[in-house]
Amino acid sequence: MNSPSVEHVYSIYADDHDLKPAPPLIFKQTATINDTLHPKLRLFSRGERDFQEFRIYRETPDEPDVFFLIAETGNDFYVDEDIDLVGGSSEPSDNVFYYAISVDNTNYTSSPSDTIPYEAECEECGWDQMLVSEESTNKPRKYEVSNFPNPFNPIAVINYSIPVEGIVKITVYNSIGQVIQELVNEFKDPGNYSAEFNGNNFASGLYFYRIESGNFVATKKMLLIK
Repeated sequence: MNSPSVEHVYSIYADDHDLKPAPPLIFKQTATINDTLHPKLRLFSRGERDFQEFRIYRETPDEPDVFFLIAETGNDFYVDEDIDLVGGSSEPSDNVFYYAISVDNTNYTSSPSDTIPYEAECEECGWDQMLVSEESTNKPRKYEVSNFPNPFNPIAVINYSIPVEGIVKITVYNSIGQVIQELVNEFKDPGNYSAEFNGNNFASGLYFYRIESGNFVATKKMLLIK
């Protein structure tokens, strides 16, 4: 009996296939140059044997949602000296983003790495510094409402904060739920406001006011004593 013949036998090794590189690992660091803080990216190629370089992409407020190639490097780090970082901000707002890809010796490219965010300022880039301005700090971050004094005679001041623009309505009710006065019913920009309720024409007693703005609704008490 003849043995079966083997006409084609191949040995396949990893080196025989030029596979697409794996996405690089990217880590967020900072570097200080001439007393100025800059983004520093640490990059790792995941051990690719035919690794050639990293290509680094950046998005800024100049072109939101668009990443541009800014560097090609074989080093395991990159410092972006064109971008100055904001220091000491109590509530950072990220505005500059980076990712990287790996490229091998035959110019195969990997998928993008994770995206790294920074809070930055850049006078040369044509956009304003992303620091918290005096105007923005005066804008309320949440809905708030209070009345003073309480008890009152004859005027109660209702202070309220609106973080989102929209129609604001403030209505005053007596103790049995009847509407006696509408203090506010108009569009308001985000900000801090006040409205007055004059009780000269009303009897002493307990009153309620209801504020409505967007999905926010609150009802509070105020006591008129003459």
